Amino acid sequence: MNKQENIKALNIMIKAAKEAGKLSKLLQKKRTKMEVKFKGPADLLCYADQQTEECIKKILFNAYPNFSYYGEETGEIKGKSNNYLWLVDPIDGTTNFLSGLEYTITIALRFNKNTISGIIYNPISKEMFTVTKGGGAFLNNKRIKVSKTDDHRRFLIGTGIPTKNIKYSNKSYIRLKKIRENIAGIRITGSAAYSLALVACGKLDGYFEGTVGVIDTAAGVLLVEEAGGIVSDFWGRNKKYFEKNVTYVAGNKQAHSYIVKKTNKA
Repeated sequence: MNKQENIKALNIMIKAAKEAGKLSKLLQKKRTKMEVKFKGPADLLCYADQQTEECIKKILFNAYPNFSYYGEETGEIKGKSNNYLWLVDPIDGTTNFLSGLEYTITIALRFNKNTISGIIYNPISKEMFTVTKGGGAFLNNKRIKVSKTDDHRRFLIGTGIPTKNIKYSNKSYIRLKKIRENIAGIRITGSAAYSLALVACGKLDGYFEGTVGVIDTAAGVLLVEEAGGIVSDFWGRNKKYFEKNVTYVAGNKQAHSYIVKKTNKA
């Protein structure tokens, strides 16, 4: 897929996200009447997740019927073009969604296990983050960059506390305490994708979280990298490692270094 073809695919993602955004906002108004299921401890699933993903899937398959697909709710669908894979989380932040708070829709396109383009869309704020490999990161068509903050006393850092794997929570609190000691503040958005997007546009200086899936982070990782940031696992290692051990540290150079040093000690 050349540059122009990748941009074409990105536009399909944008179309799918906007349509899914309209649908999910309508569904959110009916959230108090929805049946809620539990996939695991504090891991919620509702009708809106499934309906929103169906909306996205239909648009993607209409445009690229042979691509493979992996969705948060649908699971894996193998296509004839095994090299190309869609990754879709229709509502990243289902708990937020069910509480009437902001959430995100995230879609990534991969070629041979490498993300080549992606979007993160916040339907409530109408923030559309877009990225293509080698083509830069954008928010509503304006180029974005990670922050330039280099004083740790001014760092604003995002995180999340494990819900799918509660047994890991204790170490999360230890890391949180170590990182929090000498910075300006911590923020939890409730969406890994949105946290990465906020790092990419410089609103957060860094972000760390463990036990987060590739579906949630693929677009966001590329977004941070194309915005001039660094992404690694808790030990400073690259994609080969963080996609396997599902621990993520993202930020500008200084914030990333600060977080890695602290997570190494937990």
